[in-house]
Amino acid sequence: MKNIELSILLKIAGCAQLFMAIGSLLLPRWLNWRKSLAKMPVLLRQMFWVYSGYILMTNIALGLVSILNPMDLLSNRDLGIAFLIYAALYWLIRVLIQFFYFDKTDAPKGTFYRYGEIALDANFIFLALVYSLALATHYF
Repeated sequence: MKNIELSILLKIAGCAQLFMAIGSLLLPRWLNWRKSLAKMPVLLRQMFWVYSGYILMTNIALGLVSILNPMDLLSNRDLGIAFLIYAALYWLIRVLIQFFYFDKTDAPKGTFYRYGEIALDANFIFLALVYSLALATHYF
């Protein structure tokens, strides 16, 4: 695959991450986090919100770098390679967590939530594939 095609995929991946970040801002309301987290000790509740913020900012940063600097990521510079290693591992691990770790027994039911889960699963797989493919161009 040519760098120009990969740069377009990286920009699409960046946009997907920014849209996901916007959606994650609505997640606490949709899943009623305040009520669910109220049962937790204060420190754990605070840590949950902080970790959620870190994930949000990571997704925004990955998205912005992918949109604004795709050709730099595809260059053979160490920083671009390091970024792609991080992004590929981040999303590959997220796919594994989604399918092999999460217990979805108590997940919300209904068409809205089911299609939302399908969209997220597809997005996680897409992101893992794009960053892995971009990384592979440095080695193959």
